[in-house]
Amino acid sequence: MPRHAWPRPNTPLLNLAIEEAIYRWCKTCTGVALVWVNRESVIAGRNSREGLDYSCHYSRLYGVPVYRRFTGGGAVYHSPDTLSVTIIGRGRLSPPSLYEKYAVLIARALALLGLEAWIANEGDIVVSGCKVGGSAAHIGGDRHLYHAVISYRLPGYVSQLTPPRRDRLAMGVDPVKYRPCGLERRGVRKEEVLDAITSFLEWEGYEVHDLWRYAALSGLIGRALELAVSRASDPFWWPCRPFTAL
Repeated sequence: MPRHAWPRPNTPLLNLAIEEAIYRWCKTCTGVALVWVNRESVIAGRNSREGLDYSCHYSRLYGVPVYRRFTGGGAVYHSPDTLSVTIIGRGRLSPPSLYEKYAVLIARALALLGLEAWIANEGDIVVSGCKVGGSAAHIGGDRHLYHAVISYRLPGYVSQLTPPRRDRLAMGVDPVKYRPCGLERRGVRKEEVLDAITSFLEWEGYEVHDLWRYAALSGLIGRALELAVSRASDPFWWPCRPFTAL
């Protein structure tokens, strides 16, 4: 029997605003891990570019909106079958050091399910030669935020939401070296994935919470909603329109 229920999917604009609000305005919120799930979307990194990391043409064709997060990294597909894990800690570490510290925890958690998991390309989470997750980070002052995305199930069209490999190579970008896939192919249930990650992080000393519940306990839902509304009117944070934001 799974210990934890899979988080309810919420609109990405709000989830991203809550994640950022907790990091920016709750200075005592460290040593915590937050789990959450987005509705179907492509989440671009702060410096991602259309035509290089994501495709507005195909996002509109398949009805998959694109939003931008405040952390770095490339564009990543999210859906109700994709788990996000945010870890907030103290210390000014470089992104490679953060990936080495935290992505390894996610890989070790997946190993509890009997999966052969390892880290590649600094932050990619690979299982049996297949990329099932990625990493992003933000460092500010003496605090840092690490974010992992774990895919359980991917649709067949997901590869079209990013530009073709040849186009990225022509622009001097070395694309992902491992074929993306979901953990469903490895014979595990998504609740088992959540249980393994939650249990391992708790064993490592982190407090694990649902993103929205933790934001409510921290009194930050109101500020997060204000941030989401301001981002909804800014094409930098919400490219590839038109879609309904909230």
